[in-house]
Amino acid sequence: MTISILSSGMEKAKADFLGNAERMGDSRDSMRASFEALFGSWEGTGSAGFRSACDAVEGAMGMTCGVLSDLGNQVEASARTFEESDGSVAKSIEKLG
Repeated sequence: MTISILSSGMEKAKADFLGNAERMGDSRDSMRASFEALFGSWEGTGSAGFRSACDAVEGAMGMTCGVLSDLGNQVEASARTFEESDGSVAKSIEKLG
């Protein structure tokens, strides 16, 4: 279960890296190299390279990948909540103005 959650996260991370590369004018190869430096492997989600990077994080931080994934989900949910509340605050200010 955890690997499937992390696998979908890896696919999103790949897409985000490539999207950012294009917006910043970096080459896809350059961004791929950055991704591999962070995660150990580009090919295959749930690959041995990603698992070894995950193991390194677990060892360094004393956390499991599941905990890290849950933490990431919580941060994402908080960011969405902030974005939604920020929009309603802006609308309220517009109504007052």
